[in-house]
Amino acid sequence: MILYHGTNAEFADINLANCKPFKDFGRAFYLSESRGQAEEVSISLSYEYS
Repeated sequence: MILYHGTNAEFADINLANCKPFKDFGRAFYLSESRGQAEEVSISLSYEYS
């Protein structure tokens, strides 16, 4: 199984302290089976932080 993470930043390790605390299931590292969904999240984050 391949999982994708929608990010707009490079990372080497998963650090939950860097995750937002008030997401749907709390502070977590969210993954998706859908590459398209991860890409959409990445694009929306680039607009949010630009």
